[in-house]
Amino acid sequence: MARPKLGDSETERLHIKITADEIQRIDDWRYANRVPSRSDAVRRLVHVGLLTAQALPEIIAKCAIGLDRLAKAIDRPQEIKQRQSSLDSADFHRLVASELYDEINYSFNECLDGYEELMRLVAAIGPLMVNMPYEEAQELSQSISVDSDGAGSRAIREMLEPRRKIWNEHIRKLYPPDNLDGES
Repeated sequence: MARPKLGDSETERLHIKITADEIQRIDDWRYANRVPSRSDAVRRLVHVGLLTAQALPEIIAKCAIGLDRLAKAIDRPQEIKQRQSSLDSADFHRLVASELYDEINYSFNECLDGYEELMRLVAAIGPLMVNMPYEEAQELSQSISVDSDGAGSRAIREMLEPRRKIWNEHIRKLYPPDNLDGES
């Protein structure tokens, strides 16, 4: 009996040694996700691991940049006070508010971009976690993870858009645009 084709390339056997506990965890995952065979379960888990290993550095970097900027923002009032010691209290507080707003806005958007990447990873992993033929799951997962302008990515951006809108509306209320005509 011929083996089913699993992709564009020829299949090869891979012999590995793993513990009984690891086999049990693979089998538990396999049964919970209704995957037809242990080999199929291992293929799917390897695929999930590779997608995750590829995506996590960017996700972590984006979130780390946002969080680092927030951490540095804590010292911003003191830095402003040192470099702008001649400001009166009202100007000082306006400058602090403005610079903190910039840091928070940048950090929020950077973290939201990291969250978007995380959702893209989850969407790419999703097809591998359900009981569909491996080849179909692999193709669907690949199309989601590669095509950043595809339907899945657009859906993720649309899901996050209300959060961006709420943030922007909140900021506009706190910091209304200057009236260039001088009208009130």
